[in-house]
Amino acid sequence: MKRQIRFVLYSLIGLVALIACTNDDSSIEIAEVHQSSSIQTALNQLRTHYHDDGSINEEMNPTNNLVFDFCFDFIYPLSLSYNNGVIVTVNSIEELVTVLINTSENLYITGIVFPFDVSLYDVESNELVVQTINNEEEFSNLITNCYFSDPCICTEEYDPVCVEIIANDSEIVITFPNSCYAFCEGFTESDLVNCENNTECTIYDLEVVTGDCNSDNTYNMTINFQYEEIGEQEYFDLYARNDELIGYFPLSSLPLTVINFPSSGEEYDFVKVCINDNSDCCKEIEWLPPNCSGQGGNCDITSFDLVTGECNDDGATYNLILDFNFENTNGQEFFEIYFRDNELYDYFPLSSLPLTINNFPSSGEEIDFIKIAINDMPECNIEVEWTNPCFSETFCYEYVFPIEMIVGDQTYSVNSNEHVDYKLSIGGDLVYPLDIIIDNETFTVWQGILEGAYGERCE
Repeated sequence: MKRQIRFVLYSLIGLVALIACTNDDSSIEIAEVHQSSSIQTALNQLRTHYHDDGSINEEMNPTNNLVFDFCFDFIYPLSLSYNNGVIVTVNSIEELVTVLINTSENLYITGIVFPFDVSLYDVESNELVVQTINNEEEFSNLITNCYFSDPCICTEEYDPVCVEIIANDSEIVITFPNSCYAFCEGFTESDLVNCENNTECTIYDLEVVTGDCNSDNTYNMTINFQYEEIGEQEYFDLYARNDELIGYFPLSSLPLTVINFPSSGEEYDFVKVCINDNSDCCKEIEWLPPNCSGQGGNCDITSFDLVTGECNDDGATYNLILDFNFENTNGQEFFEIYFRDNELYDYFPLSSLPLTINNFPSSGEEIDFIKIAINDMPECNIEVEWTNPCFSETFCYEYVFPIEMIVGDQTYSVNSNEHVDYKLSIGGDLVYPLDIIIDNETFTVWQGILEGAYGERCE
C-alpha cells in the first residue's frame, strides 16, 4: 500500500501560457470544468515538494521517480481552471509546477476537466498501470489511497535498497535511499533485488560546514559528499542559485574548502553539485549562513582625500572633490553628507567616488565642515574640516533696492536697510532671488542666508 508522498521536479522550464476559455478546442468548455477539492488537495501537496524558486526539494525526492515519490503521475495534457474562470492547459509536469509556483492568494487552481488519466503502481502485477479518473468521486478515492495526511517518516540514512518493476513492458530498477522508504511503498524484504546492477549515477550524504566570516561579507565553506556510478568522470561542478557556476573541481579534492564564499543575503544559502558532464546526477543543499554583517572587521572609512577649488564668482560656492576608501559596509551602496548640526546635504552612490560636487555652499565661516556616513550605518562615519576658500573678513554687501519682503500674507517693496531690519524684526522674510553688490560687483542671490555666506551687510 502506498504511504510515502514525494514529488520530483525533473527540470523547470519557462512560464506556462494561460489559455482563455475562447480556445477553439471544443474539448475545453466551461461546462466540462468541474470544481474539485481533490485537485486542490493534490496540488497543495505538490507545492510542498519544491522551493519557491522552483528548485527541487531533495528531501521530498528519495527515488527520483514521480509515481513513488508523489503517489501517481498525471498523464498530459491536463486542463485546469483558475478561481477567476480562466482555463490553463499544461502539457508536462514542468508546466504544472510552473503554474503552482506562480499561484497566489488571489489566483489559484480550483477545477479540473474530467476525464483524465494517471499512472500508478499496481502491487498485484508489479507494474505501472494507467487509470482513468472520470469524476470527483474517483479522484477523491485516489487521493485517499495516497495517504496524504499520514506519510511515512524515514531517516535520512543512505543505505540504498532496490526493487524491480515493469514499466512499458520493460523491467526497471527503482532505488530507495533505505529500506524504510521501500517498505512504505508496500514492498517487502522478498521484493528487494541486488542494487549492483543499477548503474544510475548517485550523489548522497551532501553536507556543508561553514567557517568564520571574512572582512568582505564572505565566509569560508567546506563541502563534502559521496557518489556512486559516475563512470570515468573525475570532476564535479559547483553551482549557486539560478545555476550560476561557481567552478569545477576534482572529486579527489573532497572535502573541498571554498574560500570567500559570498553570502547571498537570503535566509538560506544554497549550492548544487553535479557530476561533470552529467546534468542528471546532481544534489542540492541549503543551510543557515553565519551572520557576517559587521563581522570580520567593523565598518570603516579610511584614506579620506578632499580638494577644494577657488571661490566661484557668486562669492558663496566652490567646487569640491572628495574621495575615500571603505570596508565592511554590509552591502550598503550609498553614503550621506551632513553639514554641522547633522543637517543633511545629500546622499550619493559609493560607486560615484571620487565625487565632484559643483557649487558646494560656503558656510560663511573660516572653516567649513562635513560629516560623511555610510547609509543606514550612522556609526560608520568620518568628520572633516578645511579652510573655506570663500571666507573673507573684509567684504560686505549692499542690497540693490528695491527688494521684496513677505510679512504674514502680505508682500512689501522695501527701499532701505531700516525697513529691512524692521520687517525682519516682526517676522518678515526676504523674497529670493534678489541682487546684492560686493566690491562694486552685482550678484544674484537665489536662496539662503545672506549673513555669513556673503559677509556682513554694509552700513
